[in-house]
Amino acid sequence: MKLSRSPLALLLAAALVACGKDDHHADQNEHDQGHTHEPLFGGALTELGDHEANLEVALNAETGELTMYLLDGHATDTVRSAQETLAVTIEPAGGTAYALTLGQVASPLSGEKVGDSSTYKIQDDRLKGVKDLDGKVASIAMLGTTYKDVAFAWPAGEHDHDH
Repeated sequence: MKLSRSPLALLLAAALVACGKDDHHADQNEHDQGHTHEPLFGGALTELGDHEANLEVALNAETGELTMYLLDGHATDTVRSAQETLAVTIEPAGGTAYALTLGQVASPLSGEKVGDSSTYKIQDDRLKGVKDLDGKVASIAMLGTTYKDVAFAWPAGEHDHDH
């Protein structure tokens, strides 16, 4: 079979190359101007470091289950950590602050196990019915860095709790 070098084929090839370049420049401009990421699990994202990683917080207010996920800088993949627990302070809107310790979760589907996981959970009845909360994770060790006093809000955004 003979390859054709028709003007249409050359035009298509040039368009594909140009398209890729435009996408790269658009991505770079978006990155340079600041941008947002979508949560991987439908929770609220908190950036860690200078675009190094993310913490995603998800609360099921019906069951009182709080889940935290460690994610990469673009919030597109989970990142495993050897840290087995997360010490968290929770302050629900209109309530009193209290401490929780979330434990790592093993997953046979991903091969994650305690001591090598990206997911932390706890069920606590005090979280049932909570509409919004602020919190702070004492420290998160991942990607060779330890992030200290990581403040977060759920759902995403700043909350005014009249301290």
